[in-house]
Amino acid sequence: MNPACAGGLRCPVCGRALAVFGRALRCAQNHSFDIAKEGYVNLLPIQKRHAAAPGDGREMVAARRAFLQAGHYDLFRSALAELCLRFAPQNAHIVDAGCGEGSYDQTVLAALAAAGRPAQLIGFDLAKPAVRLAARLAPQALFAVGGSFCAPVADGWADVLLNVFSPFAAAEFARMLRPGGPVICAVPTPRPLCGLKQVL
Repeated sequence: MNPACAGGLRCPVCGRALAVFGRALRCAQNHSFDIAKEGYVNLLPIQKRHAAAPGDGREMVAARRAFLQAGHYDLFRSALAELCLRFAPQNAHIVDAGCGEGSYDQTVLAALAAAGRPAQLIGFDLAKPAVRLAARLAPQALFAVGGSFCAPVADGWADVLLNVFSPFAAAEFARMLRPGGPVICAVPTPRPLCGLKQVL
């Protein structure tokens, strides 16, 4: 976990800024959230959970990690990194809304670092198994369990917002982005995986 990113998070209870206190994040109202041993923090309020274990399950997350790390989406990952290189300013703050297991963020951060443009990145996802894997894969970022429609990121913190195959929360994205900041969004086609479905 990158403690420098913690200032970009807000308390999911009261909306105030969070700061690192030992192995926890805490706001001025003393709402406290433990940092897991993997380096992520759970900022999804109980009242915002619509299931006992929201988001993708452990097996689905593990399968996605294996697929992406095997290189099957490398062209897409490279294109995403190129867009970030084009639109992100120097010392950018990047938010990945619906970060999944972190493979896309790993690629983006590596590309920016290789170009001499290190960035701060906050990623969040509803699925705790995904966030756990993301925190291990990209420890230079900060990952949280959270949802796009109740995002745990401070107002105006993001210079660039990524939204890759994840729900589009327009009002929250506008709140998190600085004025004029770009949203890099990837969506499936109207009939995703149709060829594969026909074969199956």
